[in-house]
Amino acid sequence: MLSQLGKYPELNNILETADHSDTHSGQTEDTLEAFTSRVISYAPFWIIVLFKVRGVLVKLLGLQQPELKEIPNFSEDTLPIKPGTCAGFFEVFFYDKDQCWVSKIDDKHLSAYIAIYRDEQNKNKVHLTTIVKYHKWSGPVYFNIIRLFHHLVVYKMIKAGEKI
Repeated sequence: MLSQLGKYPELNNILETADHSDTHSGQTEDTLEAFTSRVISYAPFWIIVLFKVRGVLVKLLGLQQPELKEIPNFSEDTLPIKPGTCAGFFEVFFYDKDQCWVSKIDDKHLSAYIAIYRDEQNKNKVHLTTIVKYHKWSGPVYFNIIRLFHHLVVYKMIKAGEKI
């Protein structure tokens, strides 16, 4: 699956230098943009609570907490697709219509990318790959703590994306 992302020159260096990556998959007959908008707009109460707990962790590690005044509620038509535009506390990094949408967040401890893309063999299958590059000692410390919840959060986000 990562090899599919490698076909985009914009992502090659990121993939080659990543300290961590993981991929989760789902199914949709909808457009990638509709699926992605549901994924990144998913914010039940328990995720909001986890984000607040994360705020305590980042302060303990001396990191910054990105300010998110409200959870974005995107639709297929309002999903940010232009590189450099804001998508919640992420920024759109790369977009290939109905094939691949990548966002990123850069902080002093790590950079993280979320790539949502169609499977080349099965167009109804979609993948969400998280790619992380550590910058300092606090990067792996932080990520290994939040990784306890990362897989559950991504799984639930994909399930939200599958719903029509």
